Amino acid sequence: MGRSDTDGVDITAYYEDVIRLALEKTRASHGDFVIQQRPFEASIDRVKAILQSSSGIDVIWASVTPERMETMRYVQVDLLHELNNYRALLIRKNDLERFKGVNTLADLHALKTGNGSSWTDTKVMQANGFAVITAVDFGLLVKMLSAKRFDFITRGMHEIGMDLAMFPNANLAVVPNLVLKYSVPVRYGLFVRKTDEILAQRLEQGLAQASADGSLQKLFEHMSLFQVGRKIMENKPRIIELDNSAVFH
Repeated sequence: MGRSDTDGVDITAYYEDVIRLALEKTRASHGDFVIQQRPFEASIDRVKAILQSSSGIDVIWASVTPERMETMRYVQVDLLHELNNYRALLIRKNDLERFKGVNTLADLHALKTGNGSSWTDTKVMQANGFAVITAVDFGLLVKMLSAKRFDFITRGMHEIGMDLAMFPNANLAVVPNLVLKYSVPVRYGLFVRKTDEILAQRLEQGLAQASADGSLQKLFEHMSLFQVGRKIMENKPRIIELDNSAVFH
């Protein structure tokens, strides 16, 4: 598995804990296990290539898209529940007042957006008429946002707490009362190689047990970095719907 060097403000700890939980639940039936963390930064396309070539990664986590379902073995689990169906807007703190006037997709089109060059979100935004300014690295996107190259970055409700924690001095803010909603719900799950059916079945068996006894839900609820996104949703924000059917169907 890959892990970044920002432990404590990085939600990868949650995904690793989910995998560890599944393996622990199946220790008696499948035997002992070893989890090795591989610190690195790479795009999802690069990570997928490493997984498929058996070059040091056995399991990854990502949004469930038709292309990923076709090229990898999806482990039956929805890691983020409804959090992956909505997007928060990461902006410059000084622009909070400006975004109070954004109520429709047309209002949002008047602003510039930036996203990762390999992100699924980028494809969704482009399909909805946005000219997206892209960069490979999220840290670079934050610098570009601060430099006013664009006005907002769309981020998953599960990611926004991590973003604020990782860049405390970047003068960032989250629009508190506005979210984007995917028209088609999108799962976020685990993937292994197509040929690694034994690992896939073990993970699915362990996750089924963890779901049944409540330990999987407990992990999700105790992930503090998810709280920012969950609180936004609890406050019933304004919703602008994005058509993601062309990307996820």
